[in-house]
Formats: sequence, structure tokens, C-alpha cells
Amino acid sequence: LNKRYPRTLVASRLGRTVDEFNRLLTLARVPLFLYLSLVVVVVLYFLVLIAGFLGRSQAEEVSLLRSRGASASQVTGVLTLAEGVVALVAMAGGPFLAWVIVKSLLLDSIDPASNSETPIPLGLAADMFLMGALGGVIALLTLVAASVGRARLGALEYLLSKARPPTVSFAHRYHLDILLVLVVVVIWYQVGVREGFVAEEQESQGLNVDPTLVLGPMIGLSSAAILLLRGFPWLVRVLSWVGTRVGPAWFHYALLKLSRDPIPHGSLVIILMLAAALGVFGSTFQSSLSQSQGDQARYRVGGEMVVRGSGLPLDAPMILEKIPGVSAVSPVLRDSVTTVDGRLGDRVQLLAVDSRTVAENSWFRKDFFPGGLREVGKLLRPRNIPVSLAGTGIPLPEDTVSLGVWVDSSELSGLDITAGIIMRIRIMAGAGHYRTISMGNVLQPFDPDIPGAEEDNGRWRLFTGEFPSTEARGSFPLELVSVYFTSAAIQFPEGALRLDDI
Repeated sequence: LNKRYPRTLVASRLGRTVDEFNRLLTLARVPLFLYLSLVVVVVLYFLVLIAGFLGRSQAEEVSLLRSRGASASQVTGVLTLAEGVVALVAMAGGPFLAWVIVKSLLLDSIDPASNSETPIPLGLAADMFLMGALGGVIALLTLVAASVGRARLGALEYLLSKARPPTVSFAHRYHLDILLVLVVVVIWYQVGVREGFVAEEQESQGLNVDPTLVLGPMIGLSSAAILLLRGFPWLVRVLSWVGTRVGPAWFHYALLKLSRDPIPHGSLVIILMLAAALGVFGSTFQSSLSQSQGDQARYRVGGEMVVRGSGLPLDAPMILEKIPGVSAVSPVLRDSVTTVDGRLGDRVQLLAVDSRTVAENSWFRKDFFPGGLREVGKLLRPRNIPVSLAGTGIPLPEDTVSLGVWVDSSELSGLDITAGIIMRIRIMAGAGHYRTISMGNVLQPFDPDIPGAEEDNGRWRLFTGEFPSTEARGSFPLELVSVYFTSAAIQFPEGALRLDDI
């Protein structure tokens, strides 16, 4: 467009909208990745468990074939052929079985966050068969790998393993469980430092899901399972020792058999633990995800309905309260202001709310602050001010025509201050009306002709201000409520002013 029409400027918010969508999409993917990683762990461990049990059940058959002269490759081929038939049947019937389970059991339990009345479409697609075939191939490769190891087992090795089954698994023999625990500690530390599973990109200033952090819960669950398998044999041995002294013979025999071969039974305990953990996570996954999306939307909006605009009148809250169906209106002001203290030009965000009504129509989560938004409103609520402020200032005589203040500004004279410092007093009349009287610039050199600087006593100078007429000042009694100083400078200069004899 700029080539066709030179010096053309096009402004669009489409880029920001796309970036915001990608950011929300990245945040929504995190719980899905966590859940899928746990599902993958359970499925892979189940495959390993099935391969182990098949190996134990087929060990006698394999040793018999090897003793009759079959080679390791021939035994592997026989086992692979049998397992391949099962895998083909599973790949063909798996999508149909999944469709029946979801249609009859799971579809009614899904509650979309959009609360749409349209039912979720469910059908069979090519992707389902593709994913089923991929799962079948992975399962077949796992079983084939286990078959290769079993095919080398002869009759003598089988009898030895049956007489003295191993009590230490491969992971415990090389202390892989300790390594996994250390990895979990490092990942958990990284999650705590980054305050979540999402990493911020420096170049594109977007969000990115760090896969090493997302795999943290999966590795943690795996390490907990392996640690349980390490402690299970010791627990069974202790129970067996106790059973020999207090239990019957059948109880002692069962525990003794468990202590001699604890790995198969410990593997079953692990799969039960993984299934329970996955079930608990899955039962809270949908509600937590829906609650998180709803909280984020309410946090961005701030309330059930928000009216914005720079031209809103001062009586807008009262006008909006008269609309039928509106129960409460709370005015909110957000602005960028400059601080009067600290570094020059520091800007902060100022949020002004009505502490009495903000809790009625603003969204706030209970874990943000103990007691909720009402307790925050109590802290923001100003202290009670008496209806009548009479007697809170310095009483002035009724015939007062002027007021003077002695000021010592000698400490500011050598500071090269270009802007003046104006002293003002504020008086209150009996009806509660206020009047401000200017007393003059305290840094201006003494000149008898300047109004307000009537006397000079060394460092001390008397500044006076004339009171307005009786009609302008208001009703009696009169009270002096404050003496204050203002300056045209952005930041008030440092130094000291001394006052005496008002």
C-alpha cells in the first residue's frame, strides 16, 4: 500500500490480537500437555508390565523350544507372530471400542466451558485409525523387544530364575531412581524460579512452553513409583517376619512367597498407584481448566459489566443505578500519575475505587487476600470524620483583618532555587466554607514596597495576608486550619523553613 500511495500510514490492531490469541493458546496448552504426559507414562509402564508378565508366562515354553533345538531367531519369530496377530486385532477394533466407550460413558460427563447447548460431535475419522495403528506399532515393538530377550533363555537359565527369582530390578541395580529424584528436584526448582511451566521469549516477547518443565510431573510420578518399588521388598520382609510370630501359617506362607519374588507384585502396586494418580488428576482436570479460563476472563473484565469512556459525566454512577436490573454501580478511576517524592519524573499507576461499593459488583478471588474484597475495602476506607469540624483549627477573632507569619528561609537562600515558594493559609468559616489567602513568595528578597513583606528582623521576615471582606469570608467563627507552601517546580526543593508567631 505504501508503494502504491507514498507516505501512507496504516494502523491495525490485528497483530496484537493474534499475539494475544497465541498467548492464551499457549497457556491453555500447558494443562493438556501435563495430562497427556501422565497418560503416556501410565500407558508405557502398562506395556512394560504386560511384557514382563508375558515373559514370565512364556519362559517355560521358550525354554522347552530351545531344549528341542530351536534357535533364538526361530523362537523370536514364533513369539512375534503370535503377538503381531493380537496387535492387528487391537489396531482394527480399537477405534470402534473407543467410540463406544466415549459415546456411552464419557460424552455426557464433558461440560464445555462455553455452556453451548449444541452436543459435541463424535464420529470415526482417519486420524483415529492412524493413532490406533501408531499405538499398536509401539506396543508390538515393545513386545518384540521383550521376545528377543526371552528367546535367549535356555532350560537351565529358566530353572535358575525360577528357583532364585531376582529381588532387585534394573533401575535399582544402577540407582536410576536416585538419578530421577535429583532430576525432579532440579525441575521443581526451575518451576519455582520461573513461577510456572511457561517461559517468556526475549526476542519475540511471547510465551513458550518449556518441555523440560512440563515433563516434571511425569518424571516425578515415575520416580515415586520406582522408589515405591525399592521400599516394597523391605516392607514385605518386615510383614513376613511379623507374620511368623502372630499370624497363621497361610498368612506367613503368602508373605514369604512375596518376599522371595517381590518384583511382580510390586509392579502391580505401581500400576495401581499410577492409575489412581491419573484418575485423581483427570477428575479435577476439566473443572480446574474451566475455572481457570473463567477466572482469567473475569480478571480481564473486572466485573459483570464495565462502562468505559473519557467523556463520562460525574453523575454517571447515579444515572446507571436508575437502569432497571442494575443492583450496584461502583466508579473506578485508573490513571498514570507522577510521585511527589523520590526520583524526578517517576510515574506510577493510580487506582481509585469506592471502598463501600467495590465489593458488590467487582470480581475478586478469595485467595487474592484473606477475607476477600470486603476486607480490602475496609483497609482502603478512610477514617471517620466528624460532621462538624468546628474547633479543630486555631480560633481567630471576629474583627480579624489580616494574619501574619514570621518565616526564616535563610537555609534556602544559597541553593540556587529558580522557582518561587508561595506560602498560603487556609481559613474555615462557621458554615464549613474554606478560603485560601496568599502570603507571598518566601524566597523573594525583602523590599518594603512589596505587599506582604512588611517587616524584616535579620533572618526572620513577617509575611502578612489581608482577609477578604465580611461577605466574602463567610459566617463566624473563623478558624485557621492550615499553613502550606507550593512551588512551580516539579519537585519541591530540599531544605528547611522555620515558622514562628502566627
